[in-house]
Amino acid sequence: MLDLIAENLSTVIVGAVLAALLTLAVLKMIKDSRSGKGSCSGCPYSSGCATYKNIKECRKNEENN
Repeated sequence: MLDLIAENLSTVIVGAVLAALLTLAVLKMIKDSRSGKGSCSGCPYSSGCATYKNIKECRKNEENN
């Protein structure tokens, strides 16, 4: 088993780094979404799209609970 890991160490390291970067990117997106910096941030049409309205309504419901 250790031979297999030793032979593929570079692949394991690259895979671990990519997994870590993907995790950080997803966590950043979640953090931004929760703080109001989601995908509609800065969009001139955000007040008219369904996504913005759903996010706004969801936040109102969270505040009321």
